[in-house]
Amino acid sequence: MTDPGGAEGEGTSGSEGRGPEDAFIRLRGAARTYGEGRARVQALLPVDLDIAAGDYVSIAGPSGSGKTTMMNLIGCLDRPSAGSVEIDGRDVAGMSEEELARLRRETIGFVFQQFNLLPRSSARDNVAMPLVYHGVGRSERERRADDLLQRVGLGDRTTHRPNELSGGQQQRVAIARALVGAPRLILADEPTGALDTKTSGEIIALLESLNREEGVTLVVVTHEPALAARAARRIAMLDGRIQSDERGAAAQADRAEP
Repeated sequence: MTDPGGAEGEGTSGSEGRGPEDAFIRLRGAARTYGEGRARVQALLPVDLDIAAGDYVSIAGPSGSGKTTMMNLIGCLDRPSAGSVEIDGRDVAGMSEEELARLRRETIGFVFQQFNLLPRSSARDNVAMPLVYHGVGRSERERRADDLLQRVGLGDRTTHRPNELSGGQQQRVAIARALVGAPRLILADEPTGALDTKTSGEIIALLESLNREEGVTLVVVTHEPALAARAARRIAMLDGRIQSDERGAAAQADRAEP
């Protein structure tokens, strides 16, 4: 089913039967322009988009399509040049850098293609690191980190450094780190891009289980059609616009086999 208005950049709530007031993520006329004069580039044309809490959404498109720009706005890593971005009812436009950092820390878990682990720190310390900024004591940080590493299948790798782990294991550490602050949103940017096919399937299945079992909102940004097709809702970007916005049972069938 194609969501009304999706092709024109007007999203819906992301959950059938819910109204826009239920949106966890809301973009209204959100646009992003870089540079000035002849160097001016409009990376994202004005877009309206609603994503409901607990949804599983993919944002796909080729390089230059605007998907990364949209991800940066949703993740509060950048501000719109025009329009508004709301996360959990809070408009990010008027927030200070400190307030934005707090919102990211308390609400969003990031998983990137490059794992961005601290090379000299153990898996436990990498996972526990964000809790330092929450003011959590060392023993509690380590306990939570160990629990999460156990959960992602690395209970026997807590003291290993990144260079002692495979690519898939490093991405599992990165996912545990993203979860340690109990975020309501996981924003995954090309999460399987650096992994082989088998490991990619395991990683995306892990992310999907968090969405399905914990109700975490999952937004996956990718250029891979097969990965995008697994999501319950699939948004395709092209030339800075939402080209299509679809939801259907076929996506659920795609998820059945990692």
